[in-house]
Amino acid sequence: MNPTVIAIISVLAAIFLCEFGSSLLGILQPIRGLQEGFPNYGIGTIGMAYYFGFILGCLFIPRLIKRFGHIRTFSAFAAIAGSSALLNVFIIDIIAWFLLRIIFGFCMAGLFTVAESWLNELAVPKTRGRILAGYMVAVWFAVLSGKLLFSVQDPSDVLPFAIVSILISLSLVPVALTTGVTPEQKEAVRFRPRDVFEAAPIGVVTCFLIGMINGALWVLAPIYAQVQTQSTASVGIFMAVLVFGGALAQWPIGKLSDHVDRRWVILISSMIASAFGIGLAALQHIDQFGLFAFAFVFGAAALPLYSLCIAHVNDQVTSEMFIEVSGQLLLTFGLGAIIGPLIASVLIDIINAYALFAYTAAVHVLIASYAAWRMFKVSPVPKEERGSFTAIPQTTPQVFEMQPTSTSEKSTQTDK
Repeated sequence: MNPTVIAIISVLAAIFLCEFGSSLLGILQPIRGLQEGFPNYGIGTIGMAYYFGFILGCLFIPRLIKRFGHIRTFSAFAAIAGSSALLNVFIIDIIAWFLLRIIFGFCMAGLFTVAESWLNELAVPKTRGRILAGYMVAVWFAVLSGKLLFSVQDPSDVLPFAIVSILISLSLVPVALTTGVTPEQKEAVRFRPRDVFEAAPIGVVTCFLIGMINGALWVLAPIYAQVQTQSTASVGIFMAVLVFGGALAQWPIGKLSDHVDRRWVILISSMIASAFGIGLAALQHIDQFGLFAFAFVFGAAALPLYSLCIAHVNDQVTSEMFIEVSGQLLLTFGLGAIIGPLIASVLIDIINAYALFAYTAAVHVLIASYAAWRMFKVSPVPKEERGSFTAIPQTTPQVFEMQPTSTSEKSTQTDK
């Protein structure tokens, strides 16, 4: 087999194992916290710590890679992430979990940065799109697998936390055995919100609001499902169905946006997500089939919004600006993901667990309203000047270098 293909498969296998473990831990922590009597705002605070650590990682890890190299950096972060996951079961304390979650988020940013740098180095223009597609499949399948695995695990036991540690530790194997070219060293990202707002205001506002939704959703939806179903096993299925809806809808919704004004697709998707969010908040103690059906449609409407937003920004800026602007938008998403769990967890404490989806519905209305206002104020990008939709994972700024871009010069129009 071609050495380049072997290297690509090795890196994808490593990222699959990391994301598999991270996905399982993401649902284990809130449910175990609930069992231990943590308040909802405490669980929300622990959840936001991951995104805080992740943003710090995106900002500073390239400097560490430059000093220590990719393989050693990956090995160190995998070892630390696996250890921090296992420590959660031995130190049952909100402050300790908060600090461990920051460490875990920082390490995951490092693991993704190394993997994406490697894939970028291995990609050529002809294979770039296929590599990104394979990367997306690996990430989505890992997230789905982690949620489903939770449904057959007991969160009060040591075993599921040990599985997380084992999965992340095993990711060392394919990376350590990878041979070939060393990825180019990247400069650290500098966060410049004012500059990116001038280039793509709709991207900044929408990505921030999407971050507020997704940050709260990944942290607190397991608590909602636990209260709604009164079954720990059903929590994993609920989250898996939600993820599956988003994964399945990415490409058809994206391709639709290639033929119409993407802002219309963002608006309609947001309104559908808002409607089904209201349904999930209002229909208490419904049968599981109905619950899973609502979760599927909600996920199908809500989860593609980030990629739609990035695609719209890609239409608005030149190809030279796209990677820089998109990386800044990812950090903007991360800021929203820090704030979202805090707000939603306070609402849950004040009202009840069903307030989570009332919160997501309200924020989706804000997204739809802003998209409608921009459509009224700014003309759409002509169809011939739009790029093709590409699904993008919410990982690190390095991932945008994998996206195929048109060689033709794009319009310098910006959505101002």
